Amino acid sequence: MGQVIRQLAVLTTATLRESIRNRLLLTTLAFAVVLVGLSVAAASVSIGEQVRLIVDVGLAAASALGSAIAIAVTVSSFAGELTHRTAYPVLVRPLSRSVFVAGKYFGLVATMMVVASLMVLSTAAIAALYGGPVPAALWASLVLTNIEMAVVVALTLLFSSFAAPALAATYAAGFVLAGNLTSDIVAMAERFGSATAEIAPLLRVSYIVLPDLARLSARTQAANGLPVAFDLLGWATLYGLGYAATAVIVAAWLFERRRSV
Repeated sequence: MGQVIRQLAVLTTATLRESIRNRLLLTTLAFAVVLVGLSVAAASVSIGEQVRLIVDVGLAAASALGSAIAIAVTVSSFAGELTHRTAYPVLVRPLSRSVFVAGKYFGLVATMMVVASLMVLSTAAIAALYGGPVPAALWASLVLTNIEMAVVVALTLLFSSFAAPALAATYAAGFVLAGNLTSDIVAMAERFGSATAEIAPLLRVSYIVLPDLARLSARTQAANGLPVAFDLLGWATLYGLGYAATAVIVAAWLFERRRSV
């Protein structure tokens, strides 16, 4: 057990360092610059709307840009290493493939937590510079955005465990896009429920399989100064962590049975 923990720690640290060397933090800096430009544009909006606009657009960009970065860095760090065989020297050591997957996951999640947190904190800083109060719901958004990144990394890792890099990125992007439209899927299932018996069950299964990323967002509350119920935040956290854990377990199971590596 102690050896497994040491192996996880080494892989996590190495993955974090590797991801930082990819200059992801420069992307975060660019994001902050975009927010500054947004703040200047928001100055022309009627008084009282600047902070709302900054928070709304800032959190939306943090989610979208963060998901894109998470997919790119996960594919590069996991599927890319397998394709270019740079992971082989690690896999030939007395190290289980499940530990390799878990170590990669924790390192990538740590990287994305830094990136996503800097994005959300940049949003809070720009809002504060405009003299408006930073909404309390923005801190709930900070937590949920980090959990969203954990889900996106887990999904990308799952697809990278059996698919080529380009396909893994495509599958992950599709799941993330669909995961932001789960409420529409539920509405379609209810609409087709009375009209088409074949489509409604398929839509309901899709809703269960897809990540409900809309649940991992408090952007509406933060932008409008509304409170976020503690139980809502708690259930969303449990849902996100449970979904991510399930995806990582399946990824490890698939990678253990992969014969091409």
